[in-house]
Formats: sequence, C-alpha cells, structure tokens
Amino acid sequence: MTGNLSGRTVLTTLLTLSILFLVASCSRDGDVEIDESIQLNQPDSFAAFLNPLAGLASGDYVIEANTDASGDTGSFTLSVTYDDGSEEEFTGSWTATTGTRNFDITLYSAAGITIRLTSSVENNLRLLNSNGFVVATAGAVATGDSVISLESSRIDSAAYGAAYYAAIDPANAKDTLEKWKVANGFYDVAADRIIQPRFRDIKDLGYGRGMRMWSKSDGSLYFFVENFQVRTLPGEAYTTLNLEALLTDARRHHFGSNAIEFSTYPYGPGEPCGFDSTDACRIDDPNPPKFNKFYTFDATLGSQKVEDHENEIRLDEVNLDGRGNKAMPGACVYCHGGTLMPLRADGTFRDNTLNGAAGNGINGDVNAKLQLLEVPSLEYGDYSPYTKAEQEPIIKQMNQAIYCTYPNLSAAGIQAACAQFCVDPSDTTNCDGDGNSLEAILTCKNSADTVDCDGQGNNLAAVLVNGNTIRGQWTGDFARAMSEGWYDDPNVAGLFDRATYNDKFVPPEWRHAAPTIINPNPPPPGSDQLFLEVVQPACFVCHSRRGTDLGSNTSLGVNKDIDFSSYERFINHADQIKQYVYDRGVMPLSLRGYDTFWDENNDAPEILAAHLNGVLAADNQIPFNAINKVVEPGAPVADAGPDRTSTSPLRLFGSNSRYIGSYQWSISSEPAGSDAVLTEATTPRPLLTTSVEGDYEFTLTASFDGQQSTDSVRIKIDNGLTDLSVPQNPKTITFDDIRLVLSTDQNPINSSESDARSCDDCHQQAAGGALLRGCPFTGVMRNL
Repeated sequence: MTGNLSGRTVLTTLLTLSILFLVASCSRDGDVEIDESIQLNQPDSFAAFLNPLAGLASGDYVIEANTDASGDTGSFTLSVTYDDGSEEEFTGSWTATTGTRNFDITLYSAAGITIRLTSSVENNLRLLNSNGFVVATAGAVATGDSVISLESSRIDSAAYGAAYYAAIDPANAKDTLEKWKVANGFYDVAADRIIQPRFRDIKDLGYGRGMRMWSKSDGSLYFFVENFQVRTLPGEAYTTLNLEALLTDARRHHFGSNAIEFSTYPYGPGEPCGFDSTDACRIDDPNPPKFNKFYTFDATLGSQKVEDHENEIRLDEVNLDGRGNKAMPGACVYCHGGTLMPLRADGTFRDNTLNGAAGNGINGDVNAKLQLLEVPSLEYGDYSPYTKAEQEPIIKQMNQAIYCTYPNLSAAGIQAACAQFCVDPSDTTNCDGDGNSLEAILTCKNSADTVDCDGQGNNLAAVLVNGNTIRGQWTGDFARAMSEGWYDDPNVAGLFDRATYNDKFVPPEWRHAAPTIINPNPPPPGSDQLFLEVVQPACFVCHSRRGTDLGSNTSLGVNKDIDFSSYERFINHADQIKQYVYDRGVMPLSLRGYDTFWDENNDAPEILAAHLNGVLAADNQIPFNAINKVVEPGAPVADAGPDRTSTSPLRLFGSNSRYIGSYQWSISSEPAGSDAVLTEATTPRPLLTTSVEGDYEFTLTASFDGQQSTDSVRIKIDNGLTDLSVPQNPKTITFDDIRLVLSTDQNPINSSESDARSCDDCHQQAAGGALLRGCPFTGVMRNL
C-alpha cells in the first residue's frame, strides 16, 4: 500500500486507535516474540550477508594435537564445537615416540569453529586443510588449554560493532542518543531549520519513522530517526499500526533509534584523531574528508511515556528485521553501500583503502552513502500535518540535503539544492560567514583553497566540471541523475524546479527509442516498464549506492558495473540476477521488498523474467507455469555437484543444493565387483570409499516440506592419479596450480575467452588505477 490512508472509514479509524490504546496498556512482557532464526531452506533471509567472510571454508580438515616437547607423555581431551551447536569430543594419549595425534573433521558449509585441547601436558594445536596447509595454530610454548577459535563471521559479531564505534567515536562521547544529539549540535540549531518528516517506510523495514535532520555551514549533515513498531499483536509487526503508533506518539512502541552523521569527526582539526592530536589514532591530513557514520540505540530501557533519549543506549548489534542480531555497521551498510572488511589482527576497525588510491585511509569509513527518500515507498497519515501533500515539501528538502553530500556535483546542482547549508540561505557566496562560498565548501578539500580545490592542483571551476573522484570510488552518477529527475520540470530551465516528486521519471538510459547512428542499440520495448515496476521499486535503492569498482559512465568496462544506471548495465548481469532472484531467493535483499516483489498481485517477477529470458541461454530459462506466472523460490533443488575424476576415498558435494530439509544419497550404478561404501549418506558431503576403479553414478534426493528433488553425479575413480599425472589428482591441486592457469594466455577455441589474453591481463592494478576486483590477485603474482 502506497500513499495516504484516506478511504478508511470512521469505524476503521476508531478500531485502529482502540487497538493502539489496548496494546499501549500492555507491559513489554506481553510482546509477541518475533522469529529470529534464518533457516537454510527459506529463500528470504533478509539482509543476511551473501559473503559473510566466514572463519573457515567448507571442506575436509585435519586437527593435529601435539605435545610441546618431544617425548612428553600423557592423555588429552579434544573438543570441537560447530556453529550449529553440535559438538564432537575425542580422547587420546601421547607416548614417548608419538607426540602428534590426528583427527579428521568435515565442515559442510563455510562457518566458524572452536577447537579446544585439554591436557596436563604442555600442548599445541594445528588445523590443516585437505592439502596439508596450516590454517590456524594455537598454544605453542603456552601452558593450559590450547584453543583455536574461528568466528562464524568476521563481520557479524558484537566485537565488530564495538570496534566500529571505537573507530568513529574514540572518546566514547556518543554512547547514548542524547549525548549524540548534544555532541552534534542539535540544541544549537534554530527549530525552523530542523527538518522533521513523519511516515511509514513500506519498502524496507515497515516501521513508523519520525526523522529529524539538520545541517551545518561546513557541509556536515546529521539525522536521527525514532522507529515505532507494534510488536504486541501476532502478524501485525509490519502494518499501518506502526504509522499510527508514530503519529499518536505511542512511546510504548518506540523500540529504538538510528542516527547518521556526515562529518569529518573524529579526524577534523581539534577532534580526537585530528592532525593536531597526540592520540594514537591521529592522522596527518589537516583537511580530512567527511564520511557517513552509523549509530543505533535501544529505547526499551527508558520511559514508555515520554521522549527519553538519555536512556537510549548505543548497541553493537541490532535486530531490525526479526531475523536475529547483525553487527553494526553491517545492518546499515548492506543497503547504504560500501564494503565491510575483516578487523585487523589486533581487533581494530580498519580503513577503507582496498586497493591503490581508491580509499582515503580513514578508520571507520566504509564508503557508505546516504539514501534518498522515495515518495511512493512511504505511507502517510490522512490528517494534518501528516498527509502526503504536507510531507512532500519536507521530504524534498531532505532529499536535496542528501543530494548535496554526493560527489561530483555541478555548480547548477549546488545552487539549486544546497543553500540550506548556509548560515544565511540567501547568501551562498559567504555561506559559512567566513567568506567561503557554498560551492567551495561542498567541493574542495579545503574550502579556503579554491586554487588547489581537490588537492591535485585543480581549481574549483575545473573540479565543478570534471568531478572530484578518482577511479575506484563511487561517483554518484545514478543517484544524482535520479534525484534531479524526480524534481525536474522539463518546461522550466534549471534543477529541482518541480514542487512534487515525479514517480514516472525514467532516466534516458532506460527509455526505449528507435535506433540512431549515435545509439544503434537502445533499450528494447518494455524497458521503461521494467524500470518503473521492477528496478526502481526493488533494486535502485541499494544498487545505486554500489558500482565502486568500475567508476563513472566514462570508465572502461562500464557495462559490468552494478549500479544498474542503464538497461545495458542491468541486462549484462542477467545470469547473476536470475541466480539471485529466482534460484537462490536472496534478492530483493530487503524482507519487505522481497515480500512485495513476490506478492500474488504483483507482476514484477514475470516482467523481469521476460526480459531476462530474452538474453539467457536456452538451458537457463526462467520457467512460467500454466497460468503464465513465475513460481517463487522455496521448493527443494538438489545439486549433486560436478561430474569429475578422482581417487578414493572421495567426498561428494551437495552443499550447493537449495531449500533442503534433509539429504539422502544412494549409489545408482557402479562397476562390476565394486566394494563401494557410502558413509554419512544423509549429509551434504558423504564419503565414498572403494578399491575398484571405474565409473560410478550417485543420486541425491533432497527433501523439504513434503517435496523432493533429485540430481545425479558421475564420478570416475582412478587411483593412479598423482600430482604429476594428467589429469592431475584434484586432491593435490594447490594455489600454485590455479595461479598458473590464471596467468596463462587462453585459447579462444576451447575457452569462453574472446581473445588470447590471460585472466590477470585484466585483473591487475594498472599504474595509478584501482584493482578490478573479482579475482584476488594482481599482475605481480606472476613473479610470486
């Protein structure tokens, strides 16, 4: 539902308010529990990281339990704890001639693990992968238990959130919402310069959201939002009741707040980590960049009757979707853009310098961006001052301020949208009262130096024309184009000259047109509809904040960028889109967006599938059923892995199966006289043992919720394979072998390459450029 609540009857209004009164009278102990689990067999695992950087990859491992000193004897206990809560325990002993004991384990999916070796004998642990490489060690030259602990995710733990806050708030001066407001000048701002929209967000979180935004004349921008959610009624956690709770200020349902600040803090002059500081976090740059910082606060500990920001405590983890805690800032970054990297070895939050000069070396800056508010994705009140007509001008002003934080702004855009940052909005030539213009403040590294505006020798006028980002950084092209387009009146010269939001705006790169000499391959018929009914509502909000790898519209490799700013950039990812949306069910990544996309009254799945099928291979089409609908993912899909040749023993691989409740493997065919044994046949990776060579076929039957799916795999057992044979024994392949393949020129006749280049001809860091991520290596690997 989008738009006003007009059309409700008086009876419905009274009923809703009565429900709010009743649930407001309940204690917090009466809250309905929200499911916090994410099951492997459900497609909509909202905001779960696609690549959580798990501590350990799936596969076979060997645990070595060792004595520190040769000849030591004694007994020990070895315990292994897995992420799913299961445990294994082994016991053994060392003798005068045997100071090492080995134990085999298998991880069926990437995860974390804790290994503890307990003995009165001084000991140590080693964890090795199937190729014999040491993955982790613990306990050498130490007494007591030896422990190897690899987290389930290096970016989704409370320690990650704590390290993040330590980086962006090293003095711990903002650990409550009230302290955050005071530190950022909330009470110093005139009341009429605080922007305060009220609405329910129906695209993302479904909450009632009361926002407040203010700016400073140095270009800094601050937001906090109070979230309201009625959790007391089963099945009503994401409904219009949340809007009513906000508009009636039912504090009982204010469960938490989020805050964002776009500023130099803590790296500006006079701040904890500024160039003039003596603290360990000090940086050398006297003019550091502004960047976005994210905070979340718990409101359940304070008053249930009045605003109580003093008791809203900062959280390292937050459960925004009812699917369990996620560490800050990950709960925000998945949609605000940016990259989460593992903590440093000492546990501190790292900077954003990924490759070369693309980052800025600022600890805590994850390259996240501010999100524009899309008017059609919000729900409004049906009484003053909360109607859509009254809220739209407020939302426009907020969108203009957000636009002003983007890079590569033009002079026309700055003048049209950003005067609200100035001390006197009517005087943009002396915006900050110190003689600096609005353009200089929002564009230059040092607003007082317009001669060397970008720190690279380019003056303000040149930067306003050519931009102030380098390759590898987010350019903001698509987000700027959309915000300008939403508020553009084509009949009036200038920008932001439309009073209301244009929800029919389609960027030129998505519009169908007749071929021309300049544009011989325009978007096909229906591309406008695809944008308005699929990409804009389901993809734009997050993808427009991506696209950092390949730069702006003029960069090389433009068609592979993932910001979806053109039909070409979108359709070039047809295979990945099909996999993420229709196969794996992980996109749209927002739970509310996912539910809307697959709503039975929404044609978006069919519109998208029709376009994708136009470019997908014949054996990779998205099927339509008898009534011309696409079926939502969720039925079990068995995947028995690739056919291959190997030695025995061998583990089969069914971990790529989807939506599975149980596994059952069986031997479908085998050579005469086979003595094959299949153990652990109800797991994703059973073990095949046989002494008879030849061709085998195995069938995987995967089940969930009364449905079954089967898949088969052919395995040729050849026990004569070695690391020197051709083909090579796959169990002996190392990274050196892979590196050789990546650095060897390909033959277009027998590969997917269109020319004879090697992989690392592209995946390398050119002089002054940024690494094209996708393969974790550079051209220098040829010399390793």
